[in-house]
Amino acid sequence: MKSEVSLTTLLENIAPKLLPDDYVFCHLRGARFDSLPGDGCLAAIQEDEGLSFVLSKAAADREGLSYQGTFRCLSLQVYSSLHAVGLTAALTKELTDHGISANMIAGTLHDHVLVPSADGDRALHVLQSLSLTADERNSV
Repeated sequence: MKSEVSLTTLLENIAPKLLPDDYVFCHLRGARFDSLPGDGCLAAIQEDEGLSFVLSKAAADREGLSYQGTFRCLSLQVYSSLHAVGLTAALTKELTDHGISANMIAGTLHDHVLVPSADGDRALHVLQSLSLTADERNSV
């Protein structure tokens, strides 16, 4: 499937899906990718100081890892291009306007938005409304 670059098309089709798990951000100083827990990992970034990763709260608790706060993940179902311009800005602006902090993670085909757990359902509604608004703009 071809990835999408048009911001209007992306916003019309984001189809956010709220994943069921709570996620946490963890860091292992000096660690490499082979240090990752066996399951529940959503994303990992190798930094100079070690390995930062996002994994399910359940996996972090099993591994005895420390974290601050829990997050819900909204996975956008549109196939977004890594060359698309403005998607992150549009999403984060809308969430900011509703007082919701957001951490974006880009996959090869999908973008993912992590929001504080308490804001998960509200963020889903905000992004669904943004998609409807984009669709309404095109039908005028």
